[in-house]
Amino acid sequence: MSKATGYSLWLVPDRESDMYRLLNAAIQEIARHYGTPAFEPHVTLLGGIVGDSEEVRQKTRWLASNLVPYAVHLGTIGSHGTYFQILFSRVAQSEEVMAAGQRARDVFEIGESIYFPHCSFAYGDFSDEDLMSAKLSLESCNALCAATFTVNTIELWRTEGSVGEWYQVESFPFGAA
Repeated sequence: MSKATGYSLWLVPDRESDMYRLLNAAIQEIARHYGTPAFEPHVTLLGGIVGDSEEVRQKTRWLASNLVPYAVHLGTIGSHGTYFQILFSRVAQSEEVMAAGQRARDVFEIGESIYFPHCSFAYGDFSDEDLMSAKLSLESCNALCAATFTVNTIELWRTEGSVGEWYQVESFPFGAA
């Protein structure tokens, strides 16, 4: 089991949408089949944020108020072989996606880190065989490999400790002052 620290900014499809249900079903099925933790479908805009809770809220509110809704396009299934990037869909690095990532790093004064937009399907430690099996299963679902959804809010999550301890703090709509 791996643990995270601080806060994270998540981009989540509308929870009433078919896309949310499809992503959630894939995450839940993988978690059930491979004994990995389940979590909300999301694209992390920025993670590992440390600081005072109220200051993090204020900065997140300001960031969201200065963004406009944009499309997230899922692509190929991949793995970086690390606990929190063991199985994911790459997100197309459109101008809007990358600009939002840069703006988040600027607001939270995160240095020269590289933004790798992705939508995780699993966290964990997989054998090579299990990883290949899960990857092939996801690749067979055309609705996941070429999916698009619009994001219009930033969810602030407390991502301290193990995945089961994480919780949503607040949600901030784009363009709202």
